[in-house]
Amino acid sequence: MGIYRRGESEPAATCFDHAYGDITWGRRYHENPAFSRDSRRLYFWEAVSEQKVKARYADLSPLLA
Repeated sequence: MGIYRRGESEPAATCFDHAYGDITWGRRYHENPAFSRDSRRLYFWEAVSEQKVKARYADLSPLLA
């Protein structure tokens, strides 16, 4: 999952990348990203295997400077 600046086609940062397609598409555990109220954190689900997802967050503060 990439974070893009407005109008850019290249990501400013990549939060994660995985190859677990079955759990994402077959079992429907999508990332479902959500920003914190101050937009400094991004919360999401990350597939860590074909059978397991974990709740994660990314600190976006460095990208806002």
